[in-house]
Amino acid sequence: MLPVIFFIFAICDAVWIDEEYWTTVSNDGSLLGDRTVKDFLTFHTVHLKVPTRRAYVAFWVMYDELGHYETFGHAYLVQNGVCARFVDRHHKAKTICGGFRVLSRSNNNGNLAFKFVQAGQANIHEALEYRSRQVAKIVSWAKNEVWYGSARMREAFAEGIDYENEYVKISYVDDPFFYQQNVYILVSCNPDDQEAGKSQYYAYYHVLNEETSGNQKSRFDQQHQRILRHKQQLNEQQIKRELQNDENEEQHRYELQEYQQRYQTANEQQQFSMDDEPDEKWKFYQHSRRL
Repeated sequence: MLPVIFFIFAICDAVWIDEEYWTTVSNDGSLLGDRTVKDFLTFHTVHLKVPTRRAYVAFWVMYDELGHYETFGHAYLVQNGVCARFVDRHHKAKTICGGFRVLSRSNNNGNLAFKFVQAGQANIHEALEYRSRQVAKIVSWAKNEVWYGSARMREAFAEGIDYENEYVKISYVDDPFFYQQNVYILVSCNPDDQEAGKSQYYAYYHVLNEETSGNQKSRFDQQHQRILRHKQQLNEQQIKRELQNDENEEQHRYELQEYQQRYQTANEQQQFSMDDEPDEKWKFYQHSRRL
């Protein structure tokens, strides 16, 4: 059991949530308290225009020589259980398959519900928070993939680990529009709200194309393969544009060189004709003097 206690009350800045809304994934990967993955809350997420149903909000607490550290992250199903990606203390990717929690429906008839709203519209007093960190949903620039992470609303930034296992930070200072439009904050809402997170009632199944453990390289599912193909197409278009620019520059250099050669030839001919005329006049003048 993780040594963390959650409370549900409005306190100063945000909302904290009780343990009844979390499923604990033990260090060996098992789910405690008669919980199943059916209890995990899922939210409508943008992933190639298709809701992602195997993505969950995770919470991780760890202790090391530097002390206490906690963060929100992205949980997902694998063949033998549940794994999650987090941003560690040093802004590196940390993938674990046990020792964290997953946001879930209440196991005590609780009536608290949650939904994501854009950071530009989020009210910090309604945001779910733990130690000045809020739950963030980050949407990629092309709106074709999404992942969960942490936000600090007072400092106006969000961070997380994307599907390529890379650290991503979105800051209002660096890009106000992207932060307000593509970063979402988890807030409390009415249980009847259509955007409120829902638990999905389906059992474990074999996930062929997800990360399996630790530092193993991510293998993406069919949807993510489409993302990679899309990115590859963008790269190919960029390369074609660069090659076209190189060809244009080469053509420009060729035309400039040809022009300079023509100009130099014409100039030499002009200099020769101008130099030749005074010499002939000088010879005629000297001959006239001798006469």
